[in-house]
Amino acid sequence: MGYNTDTNHCTLFWDVWHDYDISGCCLLHDEMYELANVSRKVADITLRDCVNTMTNSSLGDLMYAGVRSFGWIFWLWHRVKQKLGRGEKMNIFDRLVHRIIKSSFEKIFDEHKIQFAKYNNAK
Repeated sequence: MGYNTDTNHCTLFWDVWHDYDISGCCLLHDEMYELANVSRKVADITLRDCVNTMTNSSLGDLMYAGVRSFGWIFWLWHRVKQKLGRGEKMNIFDRLVHRIIKSSFEKIFDEHKIQFAKYNNAK
């Protein structure tokens, strides 16, 4: 799928939760978003059910609330990337999404790098 399997798949969450490895659930969710072969809601429900099953808890319900609230950002980003990859012309909405999300991702990742550097330097 083009994913680096050595990285965190559960964006803004841990891949391992109390000895339960849920990274496979998150990777599947990521792939469903990228491929867009199902609706976003189906992808989110799949994540919820997978995590609840893997952890024998309701952790998936918490993650479901998160992806329903904020997952649209990544969903739209993947739709715009698909259009670019197919060489389709982007409409004004696509260009706006591309600009906003690209700018937001750059800020988030820059801040993450700063925090990571501070953590490593504190050791």
